[in-house]
Amino acid sequence: MAPGERVEAGAGVELWLTGEGKHWSTPEMDHQFQTVGDADAEPRQPHVGLRTELLGDGYFLSGMYQGTDDAARVVVDTSDGKVTASAVRLAGKPGWGVWFTEVQAHDNFAVKSVTVYDEQGEEVASMTPARP
Repeated sequence: MAPGERVEAGAGVELWLTGEGKHWSTPEMDHQFQTVGDADAEPRQPHVGLRTELLGDGYFLSGMYQGTDDAARVVVDTSDGKVTASAVRLAGKPGWGVWFTEVQAHDNFAVKSVTVYDEQGEEVASMTPARP
């Protein structure tokens, strides 16, 4: 995608990327930002992040991934089962991108893991959220 190009990422959620990082707006909070980090740091170790935001009667789940330019699929394993998320990145080879999805909320909802796969179906990065 082009820098600043906006995509509809969920119910009332708008997402866009710049060279500096991830930008998004939700009905609850306008223009949020997450930096991609030090773009000059090499080598970038593959990793994936998770951000959970309450959105109406559900959650907007999103995160940045680093260390690959060919993320083809992101799978979020939740207490309700596995969900395939959308992934976007800037055109070219920035070495990072953003994933996002919406899920229904309930009292016992939990994210068990987030995994990024490349075009060959190989795991690029995975994370398991810390439990309180």
